[in-house]
Amino acid sequence: METKLTREHLDAHIDRRLRMRVRLYLGISILIIAAIIYRVAVHGGGVLYPLIALVVGICVGSLLARMYLVSWDKNAAKVVSRIDTYGVVLLVVYVIFEISGEHLIGKWFSGPEILTLVLALAGGAVLGRGIGIGRKMVQVLRTSL
Repeated sequence: METKLTREHLDAHIDRRLRMRVRLYLGISILIIAAIIYRVAVHGGGVLYPLIALVVGICVGSLLARMYLVSWDKNAAKVVSRIDTYGVVLLVVYVIFEISGEHLIGKWFSGPEILTLVLALAGGAVLGRGIGIGRKMVQVLRTSL
C-alpha cells in the first residue's frame, strides 16, 4: 500500500537544501517561460519552434536530473542528494550543449528567434531538472517511509 505524503512528511523528511533547489528550478523555469511567451507575442516568429525547443529542453533536463544521486540518509532520516561521477559527465555535456546551442541555432534561424529558442531550450532544461529531481525525491521518500 502506498503511503500518502503530506506537506509535513516533505518538510520533516526532505533536506531543506534539496527542497529549495527544486523550488528554485521551478521558479526560474516559470520566469523563463514567461519571457518566451513575451518574446513570441512581441517579436513574433511563431509558437511551434519555441514549443519544440521547450519540449527538447524538458527531455534534456529530465536526463540532467540524474546528475544528482537522491537517496535516503538513515542517520538523518531524510532524503538527501549528492552529485556522482555520472552526474559530472552529464554536467560537462550540458555545458558544452549550452555553449554551442546558440551557434547551432543561428545556422537555421535569425534575429529575435535565436534568443527565443535558446531561452526555450534553457527553460525546458531547468523545468525538466526540477520535475525530475522532485519526482525522484518523492519516490525515495515513499519507499523509505
